[in-house]
Amino acid sequence: QGSEFFLLDESNGAVLAPGPQVIPKAPTRRVAPRFTEGELTLEETRHGWFLLNAKDAGVDKTLLDLGEYAEAELAVLAATIDPTHHVIEAGANIGALAIPLAKLLRDDAQLFAVEPQIGVFTRLNAAIALNAADNIVPIWAALGEAQGQLEVPFTDERRHYSSGGVRVDRDSKGQPVPLTTIDHLRVDFCRGKPIGLIKIDVEGAEAAVLEGAENTIQTDRPVIYVETRDRTAYRALRNLVDPLGYMVFWHAADLYQPDNHKGNPTDRYAGQGVNSNVLALPIEKCDRLGGLNDPYLVPTGSQSEFWPPGSFPEKIRPRIEAWRRL
Repeated sequence: QGSEFFLLDESNGAVLAPGPQVIPKAPTRRVAPRFTEGELTLEETRHGWFLLNAKDAGVDKTLLDLGEYAEAELAVLAATIDPTHHVIEAGANIGALAIPLAKLLRDDAQLFAVEPQIGVFTRLNAAIALNAADNIVPIWAALGEAQGQLEVPFTDERRHYSSGGVRVDRDSKGQPVPLTTIDHLRVDFCRGKPIGLIKIDVEGAEAAVLEGAENTIQTDRPVIYVETRDRTAYRALRNLVDPLGYMVFWHAADLYQPDNHKGNPTDRYAGQGVNSNVLALPIEKCDRLGGLNDPYLVPTGSQSEFWPPGSFPEKIRPRIEAWRRL
């Protein structure tokens, strides 16, 4: 009544105390809303709370199974990030990496999380709210080489699908979304503070996103981390950074860790779960890798090489050979 509110004991409906009161933790899965088909659930993970769709076989499913996502990627990004500079994440999905990365930032540095899928973007905003991540700026848009508009394929989130595999390009048909560039984001949002990290996971649009970041890369010399098994995107990256004095590394990032947050002994990827990334690091920042011990992070050679299996430990070579045949 009025400005007061009451806490309710869910077990028997009894009123516990008049307000104001503070609920000390997020709601349990028991009180989460549900879809008509499937379940939308709140889950506490290694890095915070997320609103997850059990029907989404991508990041959501991994967080439900393991309580974490892409810890090998996070270790590389955490080692190379400058906590006083801004971060741009192209293809932020539900924020599984944005949330822990934002916790590393300080001195008014912000993480700009860009995601074009509206259902996924909604869950990204939920994660930001649940974790009080007020230094994350969510942006509903696609990133590319120019400003304009794209269409994102419609997905039925009540049915099994993988949001991480949805491709967005100029031939897509679906919901119109704004299209912008990293260079424009830098001008519109950054207010003089440099971009220190650009992370790109955009399912085939990597070359276009890099083209739209050329001025930012030349001016700010950010760390760049790109998921790609595409030679076009790799050549685009090398053409941008080679003249600027960057070191470039392959990173085959395992998705399953035996010491995962839930202690789950079952690897649902059956040993095949790995994200293929390329790390581009300005030469003056290479010493940041000194304390990082990752056998699947290896230097690249010439531009003509592409995921050379012989550069990696024997355990992972069959997976890399399979990528090369795609």
